[in-house]
Amino acid sequence: MNEHTLVRNAASGDAASFENLILPYEKPIYNFCFRMFNNREDAQDVAQEIFLKIFRNLKKFNSRGEGSFKKWLYKVANNACIDELRKRGSRISAESLDEAVESEDGEMSRQYESKESPPDEVVISRERQSEIKKAIAGLPADYKNIIILRDIQGLSYEEIAEITGAKLGTVKSKLSRARTALRDKLIKNEIL
Repeated sequence: MNEHTLVRNAASGDAASFENLILPYEKPIYNFCFRMFNNREDAQDVAQEIFLKIFRNLKKFNSRGEGSFKKWLYKVANNACIDELRKRGSRISAESLDEAVESEDGEMSRQYESKESPPDEVVISRERQSEIKKAIAGLPADYKNIIILRDIQGLSYEEIAEITGAKLGTVKSKLSRARTALRDKLIKNEIL
């Protein structure tokens, strides 16, 4: 069944269609939330809230005949994460960014070092990664969000524009400012 049919059937109350509709997005949305909140419990709570919002508002999405379900889902996820970060005053740690993240094929290790690297290089690399993660976690929510959407989730500028409701030029300039802010933090902390 194609996505449009699944949306229509799920909006009509078909639970199996809703399950089939969201199944491919469970791990990507969880990973998005995990990168925003940096711990499993918060990521699971917010992801669950996102899917509840999707379930509650699917009829509205279907009746408006809006674009792709994926873009709408990420827009809901983006807004939910930003709202939660604002509620908390962005008090998020970078402690658990080293944990494994689930991918569609199973669990994915967060360690990027080559097994052939000397131990001292591995230690330096891990320390540097930790500092970069802390710097990202310390960015304002909208900067952190756009870096995660583009540089970690790999979404296109057009998808980010649709998700955030911003113009394409605004997305590009905000990403540039976010990357500059990140670079400045890394230089200040002598990481770069």
